[in-house]
Amino acid sequence: MGDRHVPRVGNCEEGTGGPQRRKAGGGAVMKPYLRGAAPPNDFDSSPEHAAGVPGAQCLHRSLFGGESGGERRGGIALVPAVGDFLVREDTIDEPIAVPFDGGGNPGDLGRIDAHAYDFHLRRSYMTLPAVPDTFYWTDSRCGLVLKCRPLDAVARHLFTTRELQLSSDVAWGHIGASLGVDHVTMLNQVHGRDVVSLRCDSPRVLGPCSGDALVSNNAGVAIAVRAADCVPLLLADPKSGAVAAVHAGWRGTAAGVTTAAVGALVREFGARPDDLLAAMGPSIGPCCYEVGSELVDAFAAAGHPRHLIDRWFLALPASRGRERSTLTLDVAGANRDQLVIAGLQEPNIFLCGLCTTMHLDVLTSYRAEKERAGRLVGAIAPIESV
Repeated sequence: MGDRHVPRVGNCEEGTGGPQRRKAGGGAVMKPYLRGAAPPNDFDSSPEHAAGVPGAQCLHRSLFGGESGGERRGGIALVPAVGDFLVREDTIDEPIAVPFDGGGNPGDLGRIDAHAYDFHLRRSYMTLPAVPDTFYWTDSRCGLVLKCRPLDAVARHLFTTRELQLSSDVAWGHIGASLGVDHVTMLNQVHGRDVVSLRCDSPRVLGPCSGDALVSNNAGVAIAVRAADCVPLLLADPKSGAVAAVHAGWRGTAAGVTTAAVGALVREFGARPDDLLAAMGPSIGPCCYEVGSELVDAFAAAGHPRHLIDRWFLALPASRGRERSTLTLDVAGANRDQLVIAGLQEPNIFLCGLCTTMHLDVLTSYRAEKERAGRLVGAIAPIESV
């Protein structure tokens, strides 16, 4: 895509649930679904992350190393400038990853797709985090990005790294250019389960819109979510061509935002859950996501069965220097299980297995970096020929 096409980025008009809303003079039909109360924007729950916990790396590899569910234990309106959209997750400038020059075998790219990866002189990472064969690293207008191989044939998509700083509309322009679209649409994320629909037969209307999932069949627009530990989850239907972008932190996961997105794809575009493909980008893993017992109570209050709660929360025994056991949460695993419950086939659900806290040279983590953390983006657009 040439430099003449500068993608625009913005939000969508806020809905109120129930009947469709249409702006005077004609406008996009925005349909929020399953509207619930918006909890505070607070992904990081006590206790604080202990960066130096012995054995964290080992636990990361065993619990969040890209293994399949069977191998383990059985996340509209367009405006011309990024400054116009409303975000509860502050888009703070991200620290720039420090490159490493030289060293190592130049032919060993650590599971990087050698054919897809354009190894520019401006960046020469010594190593990149290993990912499952269903994912690969590649270069783009956004810099280094992560993609899911099975999703490539169904939708244009990407997961960004900390190399892309979301400090201006130029960055969002690069995302749109990488996906071959002129517009990138996002929401004011509120850690809930609201879903907003964007249809190809609906003109776009300016205005803010809150929610944590977008569904679309408009091939001229990419939909995107931002995350800095939460799960960025992308869905695609190979038959209808419809796609979804979901932002799932622990609050959204407890509220069932992923299930709500699947339901919206079924209602809006006639998708069948067992046809859908899902890809989860980097998020905080159970190796690093220490939580308090109040989260267990929140999941129980949301109606999740005890056997799933026991599967998602892992109690680690007390270690040297710790008087009590540590409770951790597998957010990506919880969303995988919810997708299966919603009707997706488990072989069609792909986890990259990367923990944001464990790979700060490439990714960014609010738990580890607090206010200095930037945001990663998961973006997706339908393929026009579908």
